[in-house]
Amino acid sequence: GNTKTFFIATPEHGTITVRSIYVGKNVDENIKTHQLFSMHQGRCDVTSINSSMNVVAGGYAAGAIGSYATSARLGYSFISNNTGNSIFGINCLGVISKCIIRSSTFLSNKATKYGIFMRLSGPSRFEDSTFAFNQGRYFYGSSPIYFSRCVADCEKPSGLVEDESCQW
Repeated sequence: GNTKTFFIATPEHGTITVRSIYVGKNVDENIKTHQLFSMHQGRCDVTSINSSMNVVAGGYAAGAIGSYATSARLGYSFISNNTGNSIFGINCLGVISKCIIRSSTFLSNKATKYGIFMRLSGPSRFEDSTFAFNQGRYFYGSSPIYFSRCVADCEKPSGLVEDESCQW
């Protein structure tokens, strides 16, 4: 029943790693919190997370990797049946920051205001990922985005986009 499950911050050169976690059925539409979970600063790695059936009316329904992160990785994760202004966001500060989303599935989510995936600053790279049956805008933001071997049931996002062996 929480809508802010956890918030983690490390020193600037630290590392945050979250592995094999289920975050689900967190619903409270009266709370206008900004994210279900959030990780900030240093390097942030999320491996094998299942974030499902969460409703965060005012923010990131499946989580966010932070506004001061120097690099971010999301891998082998399943993000489904979430509802919120946006679903998942990676917001690294610098253009040299690395944001990599690998072997992850975004399925049946509903973005009510922004997008299923938020890309607000540094470039993002998707590898072997799937976007299917989502409602609302799939990608929000204007930072560069790269796709390799991905499948999506939407059109290629606008802005600076490169893709390799993808199906749109």
